[in-house]
Amino acid sequence: ILQMNINVCVKNLGDENVLFDTTPDFRQEDQEYNNRVLMRKMKIGYSQIGCYYYNKANENSIVTTLFNSINLFEKSMTYLEQLMAHFPQQVPKYFQAVVFHDLRWKLDQGILLPYHYSPEDFDAAVARIKALLARINNSTIIEYPDIKEHVKIFWLSFKDNANIIPLVRRNKLLLLSGGKIIYKRTKMEVVVTKFQVLDNGHLLVRGFLDTAIYNFIRETPEIYVIENETKKKRLPAYLSIFGCKIPYLQMVNNYAFEYELDPDTVQSFRFQVHLDGFDLVSNYSFKHMSGMNLSRKRFDVIYGRTLVRFRNTQFYVSRVTGAQRDAHELAQAFGYAKDPEVAELKQRAIAYRREHKVWLYSDLYTVRKDNAYDQFINDFGKDDGVDRYYVYTRPYDDIVDLFTPEQQKFLVEFGSEQHKLLYLSSELILSGFFGRSPISPFPEEREEVDYYDIEHFRVIYLQHGVLHAALRVQNSAENAKADKIVISSDFERRNLTENYHYRPDALIPSGMSRYDHIDRSKPPKGRILFAPSWRNYFAANVTASRWETDLAVMRKSEYFSNITAFLESEVLAEALNRSGIVLEVKLHPIIADTAKDLFNFKTDKIVMAEKNVEVTDYDMFITDFSSFVFDYACLSRPILYFVPDYLQFKSGMGHYKDLDLPFDKAFGPFTTDPAQAAALVAQEIADGFAVDPVFKTRMDQFFVPLDHCADRLYDYICREMLPEMRREAE
Repeated sequence: ILQMNINVCVKNLGDENVLFDTTPDFRQEDQEYNNRVLMRKMKIGYSQIGCYYYNKANENSIVTTLFNSINLFEKSMTYLEQLMAHFPQQVPKYFQAVVFHDLRWKLDQGILLPYHYSPEDFDAAVARIKALLARINNSTIIEYPDIKEHVKIFWLSFKDNANIIPLVRRNKLLLLSGGKIIYKRTKMEVVVTKFQVLDNGHLLVRGFLDTAIYNFIRETPEIYVIENETKKKRLPAYLSIFGCKIPYLQMVNNYAFEYELDPDTVQSFRFQVHLDGFDLVSNYSFKHMSGMNLSRKRFDVIYGRTLVRFRNTQFYVSRVTGAQRDAHELAQAFGYAKDPEVAELKQRAIAYRREHKVWLYSDLYTVRKDNAYDQFINDFGKDDGVDRYYVYTRPYDDIVDLFTPEQQKFLVEFGSEQHKLLYLSSELILSGFFGRSPISPFPEEREEVDYYDIEHFRVIYLQHGVLHAALRVQNSAENAKADKIVISSDFERRNLTENYHYRPDALIPSGMSRYDHIDRSKPPKGRILFAPSWRNYFAANVTASRWETDLAVMRKSEYFSNITAFLESEVLAEALNRSGIVLEVKLHPIIADTAKDLFNFKTDKIVMAEKNVEVTDYDMFITDFSSFVFDYACLSRPILYFVPDYLQFKSGMGHYKDLDLPFDKAFGPFTTDPAQAAALVAQEIADGFAVDPVFKTRMDQFFVPLDHCADRLYDYICREMLPEMRREAE
């Protein structure tokens, strides 16, 4: 029983009334009020009648202001510590649950841990949380209703005095608390996430162990593959992103593994986990992307030229021809499709791919054109038997400037029936953006589940820009649909293999195709470009890939106030007016249309940028962490990193919390202060936009050779990927 909100009726006691705490920004006033009322008699009753009026139009209501650890942590912790101190001996179970509830929901919303603190202060903050947990019984957490098992396991593993005992037997995995079993599995859960066909015709199998036992066993698991029931090989293991149940936090120590097999020598395989002296019995499940599906009872799936059959705990492998693949998948089309329309589309796609070699090129709706467009234009018209289509997400006003009449015949509308057919029959998809939603014509994954077994395309991620801000969960090799990634630097090679667990042979060092169109000899035009990235904490999610801005929240944000202070700086205005330099403001496309009128510039030397800009026009580039910055590093132009809401960034409020390339190793000075940003720009103007030698060296040494990038990618595909893709169709 947790009474957290003000939907209560209390007796009017006149001068002895419990009064509502009106401390500004307290943010736990409902809970605090209820707790003081309850502590008088430690009783609560119920009424079946009553009416609760809520003023949703109140803009000053606490629920309309930003909830985050920056505003919450100190006040919340102080209150919870005072509440616990009210009970110097045993804390009543009700109030244990009150404290646990508060910690739990804030962690779940990503607003508990103060990531914006220094490392020392962060450790002290964690110690405060653990001190509260120490006074909460294990049973309070274990018996807490309506939360998932992994949440309870995390909090017990986070609790220093939990004294959880793991117990392992060949057919049992147990966790004991106070002599009672709180977690029991009769088998080790092995989740197969996906199968990938490699350029050499081998299969790569990715998976992870879905178990809570390793939260309490501080050792890396021994994961083995048994080939042909005779050969046993240990597989490397690392923490899986599927244990990150909330952003930025590994709640469950699930371990990932990968296994490469040669279908010409391996006829069967299974996975085995060895723990505490036992070879554990395994149970298998499958992520949708694997093609196999428990709910559809689909356990015979073809990957490239390899048929994989799953029976009980064993995988059986055999080679097939293209004709055998088509016949097998046609037979399954009706057997596993619940909807006749699904079966019909599968049949059409299987027939279509027999007659056509289809490559799809797609960017994201937020951009007019990107690397996929440049690659499409480069590849279009090559005499190689491929039908190439560019997937457009919005109508083009300037279509005649972007596409020739012949190319316009090969434009396909995103999400259309034509797009679905071409998608399912493609042999290659080249996407400028990561994830399923930028490339899939099916809005929800559940709509695509029935088609996964006939998808034989490879996906090359062309990148929207060099990966700058960390997106470890979203872009991990475990989770991403990409088979290959185009890289433009050795930094990316290290980053994607070490932090995202891509294999080195998944990286194509051809450089992004848009670099072909950056003329590094072209002089700038006396302009500065300021392009801050977007923030999802003032954007409302409309669909999986479409967003719109909440202007009321944006106006109240530190992001907006500090950008405004920078743009209205007298130092900046004076430097621009004196030099004649123009500063253009380019807002992120997600917020550009709705937020452009919020700014009131004090000089005509500050203007909003056009939707489409030419990077070579600018003497200097200012951003926070936009990947656009690498285009200017390529040009060796001055760069300034200005993050107007650094604490919010570090706290994890936005889409990002950390950078893969830290500011202190990047290409320009870094500041969070609008006045200092203005001063640095003024100094750069006075110095004639000369690049600091330290930053110049970093820029010059960062990139792989960036010449003929689109042709180099095309040549790579033809040389390394096409032979195996074409063998699959034979």
